[in-house]
Amino acid sequence: MGILDSAKILLNDVPNDKKPFINILKLQGWDGAAYVDLWTADASIHDGWNIKNWETGSKPTYSKYKWTGAYIGSCRIGEIVFNGIVAINDSTSSKVCTPKLVIGSTSTNLNDVTYTNTKTATITSITPRYGKVSGNEVVTITGTNFVDGATSVKFDGITCSINSVTTTQI
Repeated sequence: MGILDSAKILLNDVPNDKKPFINILKLQGWDGAAYVDLWTADASIHDGWNIKNWETGSKPTYSKYKWTGAYIGSCRIGEIVFNGIVAINDSTSSKVCTPKLVIGSTSTNLNDVTYTNTKTATITSITPRYGKVSGNEVVTITGTNFVDGATSVKFDGITCSINSVTTTQI
């Protein structure tokens, strides 16, 4: 499951009348049976980055997300960014997942991966929640099953230097 904090869509060539977008361009999430509308473009839609934040209240949690439009030209997308976390909504002690490699319309199953709660790192908090655009902030990640020498952290695909990993006995 993916829990969304925010979604950003880069739109190119938004016409002045915005008609192909207003109440037509939608972000949807798959609930297992059908796609559910999460956000619909309104008159504030514009050329460039359009951002939807879920900072308070219930955040969307779905296995798939998509942008859709009812007309040709209602999805002139340059880039999409989803910010959030991936979570398995399950209390079992282990989970087998089959990763898929998708290229175009061809999907290939890869070898199964087993996640075991005693071997999988779990994050319980991250502080501070937001940082400066310039970076170089100290971030504290608290959780369990981090391993000194085998733990890595990336923000926006950039590998971070780790000051220390502390093992906590429960």
